Amino acid sequence: MKLVLAKQARRPRLEDRWLLRRTLGEALCLTGLDRAQGSGCESEVHIVIVDDARMTELNEQFLGHPGSTDVLAFAFVAEDPLPPDDEVQVAGEIYVCLDVAVAAAGEYGNSLGEECVLYAVHGMLHLLGMDDHEPRQRDEMKAAEERVMGALRERFVLTRIFGV
Repeated sequence: MKLVLAKQARRPRLEDRWLLRRTLGEALCLTGLDRAQGSGCESEVHIVIVDDARMTELNEQFLGHPGSTDVLAFAFVAEDPLPPDDEVQVAGEIYVCLDVAVAAAGEYGNSLGEECVLYAVHGMLHLLGMDDHEPRQRDEMKAAEERVMGALRERFVLTRIFGV
């Protein structure tokens, strides 16, 4: 599975794009998303870092919720399980709001890199079918996030991603 990363939000500056890509690639493996989408075909997950204005647009357009949110995940189900040879199958898109991450990082004492990676992991778990609407589901999702984030913290210095 290929990871496609785009940063549409202007600030703060992404200091180490390679580290973010490597961390998110490892997160694909740790969550199991790389295997769940079918390892036999070429597929992609897009992770897009957006600002508050863009996240508000997406949240209102697709979920009918006013205002911004931390992360949105959209799973794509292919009508044809085997795309043409020249076509890449997009398994899903994850939108991470940088402005929400900046505020939350300050509130919770995390680095901005750690907060953004957490949101991406949360989105990956949604793409796997996990939900967080009910207390039991929320607990299961939180446990999965903690397991993945713990492993990522051991392997990567997440504070270096944004340098703040």
